[in-house]
Amino acid sequence: MTRGALLAMALAAVVGGFTLDGEFVLDDGAAIVASPVVTGQVPAGEALTRDFWGQPLATPQAAWRPLMPLVWRGLWAVGQGEPWPFRALSLLLHVGLVLAAWRLVARVAPSLATPAAALLAVHPARSEAVGALVAQADLLALALGCVAARLALDGRALRGATVLLVACLAKETAVLVLPLVALALWRERPEVRAVLRSMGPLALVAVAVVVVHLALPKPPVMPQDNLAMAAEGATRLLHGLATIGRAVWLVTLPLALAPHHGYAGLDLSLTTLAPWAALGLSTLGVLTWGLRTAAAPFAALALANLVLQSSLLLALPTDVAERLLLPTVLAASVGLSGLAERAPRPRLAAAALVVVFLPLSWAGQRPWTTESTLWEHALLTEPRAMRTQRNASAIAFREGRTDDGLWHLMVLRHLERQLPQPVDWELVDGLAHRPDRVTLGPGAFAPEGPCDFALEWLNGAFRIPEQALEQWGLFQDVYGCPPLR
Repeated sequence: MTRGALLAMALAAVVGGFTLDGEFVLDDGAAIVASPVVTGQVPAGEALTRDFWGQPLATPQAAWRPLMPLVWRGLWAVGQGEPWPFRALSLLLHVGLVLAAWRLVARVAPSLATPAAALLAVHPARSEAVGALVAQADLLALALGCVAARLALDGRALRGATVLLVACLAKETAVLVLPLVALALWRERPEVRAVLRSMGPLALVAVAVVVVHLALPKPPVMPQDNLAMAAEGATRLLHGLATIGRAVWLVTLPLALAPHHGYAGLDLSLTTLAPWAALGLSTLGVLTWGLRTAAAPFAALALANLVLQSSLLLALPTDVAERLLLPTVLAASVGLSGLAERAPRPRLAAAALVVVFLPLSWAGQRPWTTESTLWEHALLTEPRAMRTQRNASAIAFREGRTDDGLWHLMVLRHLERQLPQPVDWELVDGLAHRPDRVTLGPGAFAPEGPCDFALEWLNGAFRIPEQALEQWGLFQDVYGCPPLR
């Protein structure tokens, strides 16, 4: 191990070392740790017959990743349900990923290994992968995928395939390393037989994993979380390219990081999609050209990850999810290291990138401490995502901020009604800070039928009928709504 690798690991520990005294954050974190497999309510062997969240594989949301529930089961036993062991694991997995990536890059492009690992350690766009419990699967899958790729490149294909299988048991996205391995092998030994011989075991594992996951029942992907489902034909293609453009923007200029980047941050109008799509198409062109450079295998990794993220091949349950971009973050770290290497003073250029990313990384990681800080941050960076409004409302109600909770639910209802059309955010922002925003909202959001809007909103906003009737009385006074029977 070189000093550079030690430096990369130290940076990983510093940047990823958010306080262990935090909460389970992101809306699916609590659901995962409450799984009967994790809490020991069922035998450990049932992890093989249940999905990621502990439900039977016949349920529509099935995702077969049995390794993580078993790992979490052990952490639950150690910490008696406290978050600190889970958060410590996120830190350790991040450090492990940096080391595994360093070894892989050292095998493919030795001169780029240390700066690339250092940049991966401090890259702000990996904050969700380290902060969210569910993203431990992404960290482990990519780390083991890097190990499997290194083994295959060293001629140990069977061992590489075994490690890849374990990686896929953490998360199926580990198969994204296959294009990297194939291109690296081809560059070293441009013979079809040699590449197939080394790739064969890994390819068999990948095919088996893909077949298993395609056979599992999946829930319908809703436009509220992925606008691609509301697009057809050329618009679907344009949206896919725009999604790639937005993903690349988050990786290259990680200034507005948030848990969800979904509708209504983007709509299906040509004026909205075209600029992002142009960036996405340009990125695909640059990466295709990059297949001829020394960092070609990592360009292939980025291509595979971005095409998957686009939802053009497979509908994903989220629009742009930062944790799913982790392979692209690795590829970007290698690419930036390659650019720094061409500078007059390569080491100084690489160090400058680390210095620029470090404070941004701290800022990106800081919100991942509690649910409240996370969704307050999301409201500042991505208020137009439906999931942000929904979860901000839940947090507000939990903390006794009833007016805030009602307002965010009203905005959510407005977004749902507008889907997939553009949203007038000047209207939303103009109401947001008014003390009577909840009363004025139905008339502003639905001037043609404020009472119908108010009724839809009330049905989801109140669990106690008396509270709903009291609010309805205000709407009767303001809009002349009829009495409720």
